Amino acid sequence: MKRRQVLSLAGGVGLATVAGCLEGGPAGDDSTEEPDENETPTPTPKPAPVLASKSFTVTGTESGESSQRAEVSFDDTIRINGTTTGNNGCYTAKLAKADVRDGTLAVTVKAVEDRDDDEMCTQALVKIDYEATFEFEDALPDRVVVKHDSMDGVETVVEKDR
Repeated sequence: MKRRQVLSLAGGVGLATVAGCLEGGPAGDDSTEEPDENETPTPTPKPAPVLASKSFTVTGTESGESSQRAEVSFDDTIRINGTTTGNNGCYTAKLAKADVRDGTLAVTVKAVEDRDDDEMCTQALVKIDYEATFEFEDALPDRVVVKHDSMDGVETVVEKDR
């Protein structure tokens, strides 16, 4: 009868010993390791923005004075609403350049003549409104620079940080 008591006590002590080992440290060691104050945490690298798609639409034209403006908005995409100027009524706008480098989306919108040889054009300046949308894989750029290439030459019209 005493042999059964000894075996059950030995089994209980063995389980308690194993349970202490499973806690991750030596039994009875309650010390916690403090982080080194001089050690800086390794930052998780931010994914580089990769341009996935782009769209550009002329939303309207009208005669008027020279106008160079653009507004940038950031959400899941980057949207640019802007106005550039053409020399006459046969001008339109096109997306000349859109690329990402060093976390900056650089966009150039160009005013270009778009007419047939026999087409007559109004001889007044024309304001060309446009909308451009840019979608990215993983992450958006931190900065957007918009330039217009029109009758006044190449001009930076907006630089915006996210």
